[in-house]
Amino acid sequence: MGTWGAGPFENDDAADWAFGFDGVDGPTGLAILRSALSAVETADYVEASQGSVAVAAAQVVAWLAKPDSIQESAYSESIVAWIRANASSMDASLVDQARRAVGRMRAPDSELHELWTEAEDPEWERDLDRIVNQLRLG
Repeated sequence: MGTWGAGPFENDDAADWAFGFDGVDGPTGLAILRSALSAVETADYVEASQGSVAVAAAQVVAWLAKPDSIQESAYSESIVAWIRANASSMDASLVDQARRAVGRMRAPDSELHELWTEAEDPEWERDLDRIVNQLRLG
């Protein structure tokens, strides 16, 4: 797992996924988000790569819901540009889907849950809590 931190874009899978927002329109970006979130809803076991992308997607939804909470990084530039161009595209059902995806990451059938539990690093859980709180405010 190419991970260098607990943040939603601090791993190879999420960073690569984020570049998919480069130059896309509002509907295409929403489809990218829904696809990432849906993938973990239907999986029997959530692999780390799927989970990493779903956490990043949940963060994007939180930023869409509350744009003043955006934390820019080199790995989120394409997403931040997309959000700023499409903030009015927010769909309330997306917030619910993002909450469910984050909840699924905390389940025993999530490889990310297993890996972060083994690492005994509480930062990942705190980051998930932060995303969920942002989703509540949206």
